[in-house]
Amino acid sequence: MIAAISEFLLILGSIFAAAQLFRQPEKLTEQTKTFAMLITLSLGFIAASALGEILLSGENQDSQTMARLLTQLKIFIAIPLISSLITAARFGYFFSRAAWGRWVLALFAMFELMRRMGLGVEYTQVLSVLCALSLLISLVSFRQPSIRNLGVVGALLISSSLLIYSKASLLPTHQHMPTENLMMAAGLIFIGLACRHMISYQQKTDS
Repeated sequence: MIAAISEFLLILGSIFAAAQLFRQPEKLTEQTKTFAMLITLSLGFIAASALGEILLSGENQDSQTMARLLTQLKIFIAIPLISSLITAARFGYFFSRAAWGRWVLALFAMFELMRRMGLGVEYTQVLSVLCALSLLISLVSFRQPSIRNLGVVGALLISSSLLIYSKASLLPTHQHMPTENLMMAAGLIFIGLACRHMISYQQKTDS
């Protein structure tokens, strides 16, 4: 029951974060629109993973396979893509959708390679550490307080979710899925708010 509630809250957190991205006084530019759409897509993957945990938790093998695929989308695509987008934006790089599409394919390929080599757990841990570091370093270096303060809180919450409470935790005795989901949900809310300010700042810069 607690696990289901935490999954539901993760869905709500993802939806709230996605809604923030388009709350802008002016029409989005091509660069900021791509940024917002890709962050939203990633949040959609995270919400779909949580929904899958709620609806596909039976003993049916097909359901379990689908739930596992959705979880892999969250861990190996959605979170790294959010981290990459924010890091690129911090340094003023707004790549095209095609370029980000190639990056997603590279993430898929790397996951499949590590899985076939039997290094899935190690790859998950390394990827989680890299995502946490890139989020923290990028967001703490923003000069705009509204972006930096919200972003750092969100990055710390997401880092805790990934590195302490997830199945690939660096501290296995602390693994706890409901806490992982709650920390992730809260982190995404703060990241969504930070990205809203990030888009707003970029819009002003471009105008």
